[in-house]
Amino acid sequence: MIILNDSCYGPVYPLSEIFIRMENEACDFWGFNGYKHGKHRNFKSYISSNFYVFRKKVLFSRYIDEFFSRIVKKYDRNGVIAKLESEFTAFLEEKGFLWQTVCDDFELDSIHNPLSLLKKYRVPLVKKKAFQRTQHEDMNEVFKIISENNPKLRECIHFKPVVLADYKFSSIKEHLSSLEVKRQKLSQKAGKREKISAILLTGVWDHFPSQSLFEEMCKDSAFNPYIAVIPDLRKGSDSKMEILLEVAKREKELQKGGIAEERIIPIRLDHIDLWTDICSNFDIVFYNSPQSFSSFRYAPRYSVGRNFLPIMINDDISDLNYDERILCFDAYRYCWKVFFSNEKTLEKYQKLSADKGKNAVYFGNMQNDSQSSVRVLDNLKQELGILNH
Repeated sequence: MIILNDSCYGPVYPLSEIFIRMENEACDFWGFNGYKHGKHRNFKSYISSNFYVFRKKVLFSRYIDEFFSRIVKKYDRNGVIAKLESEFTAFLEEKGFLWQTVCDDFELDSIHNPLSLLKKYRVPLVKKKAFQRTQHEDMNEVFKIISENNPKLRECIHFKPVVLADYKFSSIKEHLSSLEVKRQKLSQKAGKREKISAILLTGVWDHFPSQSLFEEMCKDSAFNPYIAVIPDLRKGSDSKMEILLEVAKREKELQKGGIAEERIIPIRLDHIDLWTDICSNFDIVFYNSPQSFSSFRYAPRYSVGRNFLPIMINDDISDLNYDERILCFDAYRYCWKVFFSNEKTLEKYQKLSADKGKNAVYFGNMQNDSQSSVRVLDNLKQELGILNH
């Protein structure tokens, strides 16, 4: 049995080709590509749900019905991914079924790496969203492959990246040039002995590697630091209460860890799809992650056109999760400075960055080196011309 959805264009190559290739694979179900779900070394791998193939052993078992009975209308798209898609493969695997994917590189994303999946693995379907995003891969080459293999399909597809209608971005060049102006304004403020206000953003699941930096800033009379817990906005408006409870729980955890309640800026949303801008009242905003899919506008690219200096404290103690795809994110380029705790990750970034990593700084591991936070703070004070108050 094949289960597929309408999120892809295809087939680029004949479907028979892929079935012949997978015919002798020792597995009970398979798909085209997969993902890793989780953090650090506790990854759970799973098959992307746009294309499943189930053999009789799975179909005639009671387990597939058991899992499908969980599917209810209460889930929005993000809920389906979090509660169903990412759990389905592991569920069947725990029941003793073997699985396989055509593409064995789970770092390749079907939305962001359509060319690699076509050329290296001859995956016959291409995600529709690949034609709605600005890609790092060559979309002209993607169209060339589609034209050569299925000309009729090529006539149906147009590359039209979607731009959010409610938020206008200046170019990256304009944004980068504005950072020096912002730095000069902060230097002037510091010269008048006025405190530099800062907010450090952390997610509901993050371990908050910048906490020691926050503590150092609290001891320094030149700064006025705060923390905000960013809600996981992937769940959608149907999960508003769950989202707010997660935020409240994380805020309580920070307080138990010694952070004063008055130093935590609460984010409260009347509607999950609306955005509460808490950052524009601050001079500096610290980010902990280049990822933007869960944090929406609490991400570095939304620093464009606003008055604060964006800085990233990169959570890269281990470089295992910082592959080339992540280090190519524009989120890094939007930041005035990016502080790396892992030298190998820093070296990768300097090689991959369009700006050759000129905004990158190595500072050491904040969790194990008490002086690393001091070094970050000293670097900022030097750049902003802040004298000891």
